[in-house]
Amino acid sequence: MRNAQDTIGETLNAVLNQDYPTELVEVIVVDGGSSDSSVAIVKLLLERTQRRWKLYSDGGRGLGFARQIVIDRGRGKYVVYVDSDVVIERDLLRRHLEFMESRPNLGIGLSKYLHKEGNWLLSVWSLYHQYIVLATAGERP
Repeated sequence: MRNAQDTIGETLNAVLNQDYPTELVEVIVVDGGSSDSSVAIVKLLLERTQRRWKLYSDGGRGLGFARQIVIDRGRGKYVVYVDSDVVIERDLLRRHLEFMESRPNLGIGLSKYLHKEGNWLLSVWSLYHQYIVLATAGERP
């Protein structure tokens, strides 16, 4: 996130309210040098939760560096990236993980964005049947 004070609360609440076991989720937030109250909002929300969470800074190095921090410091089998202006559906995490677990030859699953109107344009993630298959001779998902 970077200067996302207007959107990060709704985004983070959507992540925290997933219908997936809380003990199996680690929330990692990477700040890109926000000069607004984004970091304070994140800390306030995460300190109230029972979830495992971490907050890092990418030192303003950009999205690619921020995503690498998640890869390097996360402990899970899967990574689901959620941008700071995106609200995911309540069942997205569970559906994504079920999708990936049922297809062991997949390397990545993708979502599509749907837009809804509001005070600002808000993107909603929905599971979409696009995926990249790891190269395996003769196999199809």
